[in-house]
Amino acid sequence: MNRYKASLIHFVCSATVIAIYLAIVYFVWYPEPFFTIETAFGVIIILISVDVVLGPLLTFIVYKPDKPRLKMDLSIIVAIQLAAFVWGLSITYSQRPVYVALVGEYFSVVAASDIKTSVPEAIVSKKKYIGPTLVYLDLPKGDELVALIEKARASSRQINTMTELYQPYEEHIADVARQGVDLYQRAVRYPEVLENLNKFLTRNAAAYNDYIFVPIEGRKHIYFLALNRSDGMIAGFLENE
Repeated sequence: MNRYKASLIHFVCSATVIAIYLAIVYFVWYPEPFFTIETAFGVIIILISVDVVLGPLLTFIVYKPDKPRLKMDLSIIVAIQLAAFVWGLSITYSQRPVYVALVGEYFSVVAASDIKTSVPEAIVSKKKYIGPTLVYLDLPKGDELVALIEKARASSRQINTMTELYQPYEEHIADVARQGVDLYQRAVRYPEVLENLNKFLTRNAAAYNDYIFVPIEGRKHIYFLALNRSDGMIAGFLENE
């Protein structure tokens, strides 16, 4: 076997593993719109660079059939790839969105690593295997809300991770509808919103009144979730800029 064939075999094996990983990330852990909203690109680019590009390239450089300690050199390369893969796998798995909580007037994504307390059984029974589960936060009013915010600050928690407040989303569709944003009114100040809205409606061959648009916080930007007005479920998303 020459170095060309060795590096090609290495590339095919590495690419196959990464392709399977990407399929799990994109279709199971971060199905759209969450792949975009949660910006998982950085880790994936590093993994592709190390496992699909750097690994086979190093094999091409070091491979000589009669080279002393060739197996050791190849083992070191594979170990580096494996370490990078385990690192990327652990990050994308721990940061995968498991809940999308309606907190007042906006949605907030809750990662697996954010959950520190038990989740109500009524929510667990509805948990999906693919993508996050929508939940509704039953927030108190007035002084009780102020006290809750102080409690969250004192315990270094965010309100969206207070699982004791989680309630089944389906029971609060009417409340969700009241949180909708008038994107046409918003477009008066931000014309790009209107452009994104028109693209979304054209792409889905639908009317504006078919949806409820509610802001959702991403890691770097704010987006709008488009919810079916009939059942409140996610139909898509559009950017806020």
